[in-house]
Amino acid sequence: MSNHGLQLAAVLLFAALLRFVNLSTVPQGIFHDEAWSGAKAWNILTGTAPAQIYFPENNGMDALHVYLIALLFQITGPLALGSRLVSALMGTLTVLATYWLAWELPASADSSPNDRKRHTAAIIAALVYSVMLTAIATARSGWHSPSFALLAMVCLAALARGRRLGRVRWFILAGVAVGVAQYTYPSARLLPVWLIVIALLDLALQRGLRRTVFIHYALAALAAVVVFLPLGVYFLQNPQWLFGRAEQTSAAIDLGQNIVKTVLGFVVQGSAENLHNLPGRPLLDPVLGFFFVVGLIVCMIKHRAAHVILLSGVVILSLAVVLTEAAPLTRRWTAVFPLVAILVAIGLVAIMSWITDRRPTRRGRTLAVVLASVALFIGAGWSLADYFGPYAANPQLFWEYDSGITQVADHMRGQPDKKFFLTPYDRFYEVVLLTLAEQPREPIQSYNGMACALFPAKTDRVTEWLVINEKDQRTLPLLKQIYPAGQIVWRLDSPVGAYARAWQVPAGETARFQLDRAVAANFGDHAQLIGMELPAEAKPGATVKLRLAFENRQVLDQLYKVFVHLRGPANAVVAQADRVLCDTTLNEADWRPGDILVDDYELALPAETPPGDYPVVIGLYQDATGARLPVVTADVAHDGDSVTIGTLRVR
Repeated sequence: MSNHGLQLAAVLLFAALLRFVNLSTVPQGIFHDEAWSGAKAWNILTGTAPAQIYFPENNGMDALHVYLIALLFQITGPLALGSRLVSALMGTLTVLATYWLAWELPASADSSPNDRKRHTAAIIAALVYSVMLTAIATARSGWHSPSFALLAMVCLAALARGRRLGRVRWFILAGVAVGVAQYTYPSARLLPVWLIVIALLDLALQRGLRRTVFIHYALAALAAVVVFLPLGVYFLQNPQWLFGRAEQTSAAIDLGQNIVKTVLGFVVQGSAENLHNLPGRPLLDPVLGFFFVVGLIVCMIKHRAAHVILLSGVVILSLAVVLTEAAPLTRRWTAVFPLVAILVAIGLVAIMSWITDRRPTRRGRTLAVVLASVALFIGAGWSLADYFGPYAANPQLFWEYDSGITQVADHMRGQPDKKFFLTPYDRFYEVVLLTLAEQPREPIQSYNGMACALFPAKTDRVTEWLVINEKDQRTLPLLKQIYPAGQIVWRLDSPVGAYARAWQVPAGETARFQLDRAVAANFGDHAQLIGMELPAEAKPGATVKLRLAFENRQVLDQLYKVFVHLRGPANAVVAQADRVLCDTTLNEADWRPGDILVDDYELALPAETPPGDYPVVIGLYQDATGARLPVVTADVAHDGDSVTIGTLRVR
């Protein structure tokens, strides 16, 4: 291997270390989008979710990242870090693509470029990109934009090579990269715009070769269209998803203010977000920022075609940041990072050349090398100190990366023989699903303890409730009453207080739960009403609260809706409350035979309700069809599909 190859290999290894070392702990946790992507990939592999060209779930998600994770899972099996591993790999490969682009662009060399100077600029650009804090953060977070950055650099490097050599195949490769990039991230919609600008520039500059230039770019466009066609058809059929995400994030922007924020974001004041940046930190530290400014000046002074291409790319791809409410939002800037690194390299090489031109001696060359080495060392040290120091220690990351629920999932994964309940059910359930898929075990039962209570009539094994008491303050006190033999066996605190507690109950414990009145009513042999609480009287206009307890009789294929009617003369409905069990926060698989579900309902009495005694009638029915479950047996008054659980006196 040549000396140039060894240097590039060393930079790639260094970049890989920065993106893979301690990947499971920095940042701590798995934030929702990466967990969603990993869970979706696993569901596609297992056949529980269909393969799609675009995923309209989760506010709309492009598909390539999910399928790359699925490819990884095909080899390794499910991994909680699957999304993060793919992003880290894409981020590492982007270092190589940055080197290639910097090598190919004439702007990365002097007016008389040679291989040594091209390599110097390219290796500096690759190293700068390797150590940029925002490039490291996006690659280590399971985000799907690093694949866009990779494909954008491959596209432009192939295009630059095609422009330099006049070879058709490189234009076709550039077009393919543009087409594939459309499957990565919404910001990729700007990449064809950049390609059009470059094509117009070449048509203007190469007037004697316009036919050849037109053919080259027409072939690139054709390749891009062919690759994009399946997604294009989807967008034609579902136009709301083409720019849907962009419309969501740009509904109320101050364009002038966003332009200023974006410009300042390079070297002065960066994004305030916690997820992919140290809040307020610009893309570049002051040292590398100085050379970035020099690089901009060099490009504007020389304004060769390659300089125009580079600067136009920075402007066009930055529109994704300018046109968003949270400018300068780091993750929408991902494909600009390599271009920024190349501009830093141009500025640094220009200063080195200035030194050697004035001191064309060995001492001058040594001084230039020392300057470059010191600048890169300071830049690398600054970024690494910020990322693995203040960024990693930022307490806000506990919530940004769902660190708490990730640790809860890890706690459950380590005990496959226990039965687990998790409350509350929330958006982070994919983190649990993916983490527990790593080890074959019985699925846990998840529900929202703020909406209902769920527990077995008798524990058949050691059972734990993982209660996220930061959100659910109701379940833990209730469990202490139901299972007094239980105890807290695990605690997790957030940076501001209690986050989660594990309440463990021994095997063979009977639930000590009793409502005011025991009732027995069997609905279709699916659910058995076993208890109720109903006030004796209420005033007109009041809201009546009642509580019902059901025991599951068999494995369910769907959850049923409960209706509660207050009946008047001629059986007319005076007030009613219809609700899916546990307020839609429970899957049918989570309510199992032998488990008791306690649910609360509210009846709003009309203000004009006449005084009198009103029967309260309940039943269960299918939400989709309205078909009611028949009453099999009951110890209270009933008809074919409903039971009268009591009487409410309205005074």
